[in-house]
Amino acid sequence: MRSLLSALFVVSFVFLLSSIGQAIKNDGSLVLYFSFDERTGDIARDKSGNNNDGTINGAEWTEDGKIGKALSFDGNDTVTVKDNNTLDVTSLTVEAWIKPSKDWQQGIGTNPGIFHKLDYPNRAGYLLYLENGFGTASLYIPQTDTYVRSITKVWKKGIWYHVASTGEKLM
Repeated sequence: MRSLLSALFVVSFVFLLSSIGQAIKNDGSLVLYFSFDERTGDIARDKSGNNNDGTINGAEWTEDGKIGKALSFDGNDTVTVKDNNTLDVTSLTVEAWIKPSKDWQQGIGTNPGIFHKLDYPNRAGYLLYLENGFGTASLYIPQTDTYVRSITKVWKKGIWYHVASTGEKLM
């Protein structure tokens, strides 16, 4: 069984993901950090020290990041990281800066994904996405059938949003 970690962006949305910091200090708990500051190429370098580099599939580099550069996703693009034991965590905090290319709210379209690592047959992993049914950014933990939802329910075109969530009992 192969498990993939993917920054997944669903049809008709363009998101820009951008770095929020220049330097990081890893105390050992950081397992993946993309700054998206490479500017060219098809590899997003993991700055955590765990070598969880991601392959960029379709996303394009842009100068229009929240801080510096970013990747622009058109709805079908991904950054995929090969499965690695460092990604098998029992708790996590996941965050991203997103900038929708159009207004989005409850009842509109699909559930655009932001970040996930899922093993569906074993109900393991985590998924951070914009949830159509509630209009929220949601972290879903399948093991416990738990949803952590944001207060924000209307996402405006061209506005940067910081999306962050924490979860436990993931694997």
